Amino acid sequence: MGHETIAPNPWMILPFAILLGTIALAPLLFGGWWLKHYPKVAIGLGAITLAYYWYGFSGDNSKIAHGRVWGTAHEYVSFIALIGSLYVVSGGIHIRVKGEATPMVNVLFLLVGALLAGGSLADARLPLLMLALSLFYIGGMFLNDAFDRNFDAAHRPERPIPSGQVSAPQVFGFGFGMLALGMAGVAW
Repeated sequence: MGHETIAPNPWMILPFAILLGTIALAPLLFGGWWLKHYPKVAIGLGAITLAYYWYGFSGDNSKIAHGRVWGTAHEYVSFIALIGSLYVVSGGIHIRVKGEATPMVNVLFLLVGALLAGGSLADARLPLLMLALSLFYIGGMFLNDAFDRNFDAAHRPERPIPSGQVSAPQVFGFGFGMLALGMAGVAW
């Protein structure tokens, strides 16, 4: 069912056009109502399109339409899982786990998110992505220590930079170096 085509009714563009129009104009014209009822309008207009593709065709076209619905649903769930895992990894959501947050825990969260998004352990890019994100995490920790060196000197003099175990330029070099290596890994 990869490349079969069906010709939907041209009127089926109407729910999409109505949704775009209401997204653009409803907040300006009747903002209070729109704020309260937007989810109902969006789901209702989406349900019209879904019902059309599910019930509006017969025979072989019905199989093609059902395949499109399932294929689109799979892509949507994969996309939402990917966006959700990237949001979590980037710090948008704070998840409490027992124990200490470490690069390994972050890699495990990334791995679960990638698998939920349709990734595969056989994909050679996945370990490289995990390494790159670990480099981002550790490089960020280095840079955090370097930027906090004045606070640490006053409040936590036992930390590596204030105690003289390592210099701030060295820590900046390692931190930015790890960020650069992480960027190279992501770009690869």
